[in-house]
Amino acid sequence: MTEVNLKYYVDTGDFKNKSCHIAVFVQLPPSLYVNTDELADLRRLHKTSSCSDGEIDVELFAEKAHYQNVTICSRLSNTKTVLSIPIHQRYQFATSNGEPSNVTLPRPKLLIGCRDRLKEHRVSKLKICWPCVEYSKKWRDLSFKWEGDGNFVWSIPVGNTSRKFEITCITLLVTFSGAVYVLWTIYNTCKVPKDRKPKDN
Repeated sequence: MTEVNLKYYVDTGDFKNKSCHIAVFVQLPPSLYVNTDELADLRRLHKTSSCSDGEIDVELFAEKAHYQNVTICSRLSNTKTVLSIPIHQRYQFATSNGEPSNVTLPRPKLLIGCRDRLKEHRVSKLKICWPCVEYSKKWRDLSFKWEGDGNFVWSIPVGNTSRKFEITCITLLVTFSGAVYVLWTIYNTCKVPKDRKPKDN
């Protein structure tokens, strides 16, 4: 299915501390997923520090899948940080009208983890996955100003079952015709010409 590289731009203003890490936590709806094998490859290549908890089966249809908690983290070495992760659409069961399904990606939660205690921020109750959980003993919630264009809505194409009977009949007809043609071709190829038949003594 379609893939998009989801990016979050985090601006901490004047605050910068290399002993701190910043993280974005987002819960993906069942219609979307991240591939854990793909994330492992990106971590191995040092392209991202991201992880996920929850549903890991990438072959499941959206109607049978569960939520997936995703964490993207990075060292706070600059006041402006870009956190990105590739997400994918799941297949969905066909419907009678075939109209696209619009999926809304919820707003993320912003977290910070530092060696020094940050009294002004409360300890987060979110479950952070590995390896992000090892970057800080305590992750704390950060309030932030969202400057995006509202929620991110992704349109997912869905199959149409309104013509199921007609399509099934046409498919069977084409398949049957093809089988007859193949058998007829084989018969003509293997047929021994009359002038080559052995003569009786």
